[in-house]
Amino acid sequence: MIDRGDSGGGTISSPSAWRPLIETPAPGDHILFWSDDSASSDSIIATFVQGGLHRNDLVAVLWPNAERESLRGQCEAAGVSLDEHIVRGNVILLSAERYYPRDPHDETRIESLFDQLTDRVRVRRTSGLSFLGRIAPSLFERGDLVRAETVERVVRARLGTARVLCPYRAKQVSRLAGAASLVRSHSHTITALGRDRFLVEHVRSRPRS
Repeated sequence: MIDRGDSGGGTISSPSAWRPLIETPAPGDHILFWSDDSASSDSIIATFVQGGLHRNDLVAVLWPNAERESLRGQCEAAGVSLDEHIVRGNVILLSAERYYPRDPHDETRIESLFDQLTDRVRVRRTSGLSFLGRIAPSLFERGDLVRAETVERVVRARLGTARVLCPYRAKQVSRLAGAASLVRSHSHTITALGRDRFLVEHVRSRPRS
């Protein structure tokens, strides 16, 4: 069972206990996922995409150019053809690098991105927005904590009712300081513990509408 209540709640889960949070996140959920690059971790990413498609959301994928083929493979293994859904207009695949802040104080690129995506949702009359993003994660993995924090802060401020998953590659960040500051920008964290186990935690309570 996933705790959506008090801050700090969490369980060491079975391979599928994360599924309700990833498949049907609440509007405004902003999930940090520490991936170990295992097949089980890949399935979390693919399931988030599937959940968005099943809700008739616009699924926006912001991914580093060098990692696009591996993402396609992860989704194909789960029966999801990214390219097919891109052609249909259900998925937008954009370069993460394009939206890197120009400097630590630049918030305009992320703000502009969310404005564009919100307009796209309105025009297409989709149910909402599912956002799968490795803008901040790829910056953080390169050692650029300050710009990563800027991205996560602006995403938190602008996400509205969007559902957001931010996959970080744990093997790439294990020696870097600053992870705690990133966690605070999110509503939940999922951490791969190995052997198909995941720690699912609620970070903070969101105000109820």
